[in-house]
Amino acid sequence: MILPSLTTIIAMYAAATGLLWIATRILAPEGRKITVLRCFAVAFVLTFLGNASRKFLVPIIGDWVSLISLVLYILLVMGLFRLSLWRSILVTLIYYVGIFTFYYFMARASQ
Repeated sequence: MILPSLTTIIAMYAAATGLLWIATRILAPEGRKITVLRCFAVAFVLTFLGNASRKFLVPIIGDWVSLISLVLYILLVMGLFRLSLWRSILVTLIYYVGIFTFYYFMARASQ
């Protein structure tokens, strides 16, 4: 497995942290401020567990791993940010779409 360059990794975590921070600032209950450091930690956890679930679950359940990862992300966002279920779903969907968009543009830039 070839690791991406350090600038790609930094850009990915910056994008993930920014997406999570903006989404939680918009969707968090009034009076609750989510810090950038917590967003970075959640982005790291989501990336680690998402990659681990793909590595270990793809041989067992195949393409269903995307749905399992989405449910896992929702539960992690709900627990780590202490948000309600519907807010966690919205934050997770914003994160999911943003990261897929980031991967799409990074793949096209590398061609």
